[in-house]
Amino acid sequence: MAFNGGVKGAAKLLAGLDPVSRQRLFEELAKKDPKIVEILKKNMVSMEDLILLTVKMIQDLTREVQMKDLGMALRTEKEDLRDHFLNNISKRMKEEVEDVLNGPPQPLSKVQEAQEKILSLIRIKMEKGEVILSKDSKDRLV
Repeated sequence: MAFNGGVKGAAKLLAGLDPVSRQRLFEELAKKDPKIVEILKKNMVSMEDLILLTVKMIQDLTREVQMKDLGMALRTEKEDLRDHFLNNISKRMKEEVEDVLNGPPQPLSKVQEAQEKILSLIRIKMEKGEVILSKDSKDRLV
């Protein structure tokens, strides 16, 4: 991964570290600037990064999120991300998600709230080592 700089670039680099090393770095950074740690954690993962989730990771995630939240979160996302999720969940879940995706217009704040629920859960799973977002398939959990 090329380093583009800034908070988002640093956060993406940190996301690629193993959980133990990442936590150690966060602890050191927190001694100097606790706010930057929170900013980095928040920027470690974006909705676009969820295209890197394996089928197993998607299935684990769907056990912990409501399908209406998933549908709402995917409303503003690209078709390839939507398809990635819809093709890797059960038919019943897919129908629930599509009902929300194809439902009436919703306020952007509602979409962003649903996205933050999902991203927050992904960040927790990353800290536990349950999710690794990597373009390199050998690093991905199966």
